[in-house]
Amino acid sequence: MTVYKSLQNGAFQSLDERRKKAVIMLFEDELTDEEIAKTVNRSRQTLANWKKNQTFIKAQQEYRHIALDGYVPDAVKQLHQLSLNAKSEMVRLQANTTILTMAGFGSADGNDELRRHKSGRLTRMLALLSIRLMNLKALVM
Repeated sequence: MTVYKSLQNGAFQSLDERRKKAVIMLFEDELTDEEIAKTVNRSRQTLANWKKNQTFIKAQQEYRHIALDGYVPDAVKQLHQLSLNAKSEMVRLQANTTILTMAGFGSADGNDELRRHKSGRLTRMLALLSIRLMNLKALVM
């Protein structure tokens, strides 16, 4: 497994073989904790204890990062395609916002353009509802 070989000198590497196998199996998310524990010849409680251990947690993060690293270019390409070709202006805006946030040019929480777009739409909807309500009142009277 190439991911396994590329984890050198980190928390993952410091684990014994059983814990490494548990990290991988937890990442793959195909078995229950009970099944993982049985596979590594430990109790479910031992696995639960491992999952609370800071080194084990760090090893999981390292493994996740390396394992998902290969998917990032494809995900960015898909975001780029959405930013160019999505039918919805909102989807294009969100894709561009995500790309810019990933590049360090803003935060997902603090995008003024996205907030303005959402509040502008809400304002238009409220204005339309107000007009419909006035029309309804005129019909009733």
